[in-house]
Amino acid sequence: MNNSGSGAKTAREKSAAHAQRPLIFLALIALTLLAPLPFGAYPEWAWAALSSAYGALLLCWGVLALTGRIPYFTPPAFLWWSAAALGLTLLWGLLQTTEFMPGSWVHPLWRDAAEALGTPLRGAISLDPAAGRNSVLRMATYAGVFWLAFQYAVDDRRAGYALRAVAAGSACYALYGVGVIFSGAETILWFEKTDFADAATGTFVNPNSFGAYCGIGLLCATAALWRQFSSGAAEWIGFRERLRFALVKFLPQNAPMLAGWLSLAAALLLSLSRGASAATALALLVLFALLAARRGMSLRGALLRIIGAALVGGALVAVAGQSLERRLWEIGPDFAQRSEIWSQTLEAIGEKSLLGTGLGTFEAVYRSQRTANIRPGVIMAHNDYLELALELGIPAASLLVISVLTLAGGCARGIWKRHRNIEYPAVGVAACVLVGAHSLVDFSLQIPAVAATFSLVIGIAAAQTIPNKNKGGDEETSTQVRPTSTE
Repeated sequence: MNNSGSGAKTAREKSAAHAQRPLIFLALIALTLLAPLPFGAYPEWAWAALSSAYGALLLCWGVLALTGRIPYFTPPAFLWWSAAALGLTLLWGLLQTTEFMPGSWVHPLWRDAAEALGTPLRGAISLDPAAGRNSVLRMATYAGVFWLAFQYAVDDRRAGYALRAVAAGSACYALYGVGVIFSGAETILWFEKTDFADAATGTFVNPNSFGAYCGIGLLCATAALWRQFSSGAAEWIGFRERLRFALVKFLPQNAPMLAGWLSLAAALLLSLSRGASAATALALLVLFALLAARRGMSLRGALLRIIGAALVGGALVAVAGQSLERRLWEIGPDFAQRSEIWSQTLEAIGEKSLLGTGLGTFEAVYRSQRTANIRPGVIMAHNDYLELALELGIPAASLLVISVLTLAGGCARGIWKRHRNIEYPAVGVAACVLVGAHSLVDFSLQIPAVAATFSLVIGIAAAQTIPNKNKGGDEETSTQVRPTSTE
């Protein structure tokens, strides 16, 4: 009996069975699309429900994988390096919350509290161990979303379905946000807005987070449209034939996705988020550049696509009108205040640069640093890198950034290793650029709906970095199925 042939047959049978029962993957997509509905899942009750549901999906997948009911795809090497960096970060985040660290590592405020209470307190590195454990759980949950997306999106059809689902779902939220603005209603769902009345927020509280969410959806919609156009209009055909294809076939067949693209772009601009708009524009340029370079597209063809998107964007900027113009003129005062916050955060980092103050403790630390120039109630640093450096310490924060950079690098390498479906890893790189740039001036990744959506998209992108067989069959796939027995 040929064992290798039997093994290959078993792998094919498992893959076929997996394709017929993707219930966990469908539930994963549904949960991620529903995440923005209750205020971006930022309230504790919304986050608790979302994380519990994701945990249940991970448990179901683990049981099915261990029993051989579904295949387990071995990650490429770059994922192991990314996982190692993330794992060390999470481990340090947990160690910060324990009472078993050396006494010299314990935050001085614990000793001050013990003296004030007259009661011995062991204390911890973290000022708020409960907040630290909750933050570690959040990061682990997003890693779980990534893992499930990776395992299921190795299949090309599921990857395409998920990408289109994110684009369509985010477009629905965008359309709602635009509708609220033009209707004059100052509400989020059925609740009255307490702030940002002139900005589109969709179902989010903060327009900057809504802008980042729309930006991720816009990247997915752009990649889906690019794929449809490129598959129907080959680069070698002339301009007239390409224009005819666009008018006769492409536009009618892709009208819903085009409408979604326009809704996302309009909502992004109407959010009046300068950071999200700039980060999305940069990410779109990166996406166009990667796709054009990999396909060997002429400079003229790439420029025509970029100019077309820019013209549409310019028209939408004109629609956004005076509100956006007013926000642009407010850059000076806003930047001055944020610069003050960053300066004080850097000062606090200098005091605990190695050990940190514990995940989730920025508000408590900053409360003692705040000056009269900054309004009370600042709970975020408006720069995730500085906030992480303060809370985790510079070494652990660097590991977390390296983890994401490794994912982006792996996706970029995957673009050149594959011969088809390069839009998926390209979207992964562009999404990393978007959230990485936006994190310099805001905190969108601290909003669960944004972080979960990003994790889903980057998981799809990473899954599609696995090389596919080319037409000549000289490129071997690195997908491996763990041998299991169902007997």
